[in-house]
Amino acid sequence: MWPSDTEREKVRLDGLMRTTDAVVQTCGALTADERMGWAQFFAGWREFAQKEVGIFSANECALTMQYGRDLAGWRATIQTRCAVPGPDPTSPANRPPDEAPAVVKWAVVGVVALSAALLVRSVLR
Repeated sequence: MWPSDTEREKVRLDGLMRTTDAVVQTCGALTADERMGWAQFFAGWREFAQKEVGIFSANECALTMQYGRDLAGWRATIQTRCAVPGPDPTSPANRPPDEAPAVVKWAVVGVVALSAALLVRSVLR
């Protein structure tokens, strides 16, 4: 994934996180321990979500995906007692694009780099 893909995924998950947080705040059926656990998880997410995605973002991409899986677990727990609107964060329809577009992006980068190298070589001759 490219940094822009990771950023889009973070924005998408942030919307689901905020929706889930609103449900937690109003759901009287959750225990105090569940609320505290969610509050810690959500605070960690907020801190993570505010960080800018860098060029070398593979680790950030992996953490974003893990937050999505963790959010799905929280939503499953909360949904046993309260309705949580929104799609499943891990369903295939809601995942970032698969790697095929990334291959195309890298191929374009390779063609541009090769073209630049050939241009430099022809100018230096």
